[in-house]
Amino acid sequence: MYHRCLSLVLGLLLAAGANAGSAPPDVVELKASVGPVSFAHKEHMARIGEQCNTCHHMHKGSGPVQSCHTCHQQKPMGPIPESQKAFHTTCQKCHTGKEKADPKDPMGQCKFCHKMP
Repeated sequence: MYHRCLSLVLGLLLAAGANAGSAPPDVVELKASVGPVSFAHKEHMARIGEQCNTCHHMHKGSGPVQSCHTCHQQKPMGPIPESQKAFHTTCQKCHTGKEKADPKDPMGQCKFCHKMP
């Protein structure tokens, strides 16, 4: 019985360790009320040179990278903005140089990122 428990614990630790260094997903599917967004994670990583903290601003350069939803929820929590505002601000800063979308710019239109129903 002792050996089974020890084997189980060691197996879980090995699995957790293997998962911590796993490759990030190629595409991240983000759910949204106006339609989902397929974020080309691998493509963005190639463009910015795998500098995770460009988007994952709390990442310190080593260890596992946490999901945006770890901190950014659907509703703001104190000084932490909700997920929609965090995503829109981060994307707009890089793609348009502005923090808010310009409806005249194709990128500023919802359908540029969201798959509309």
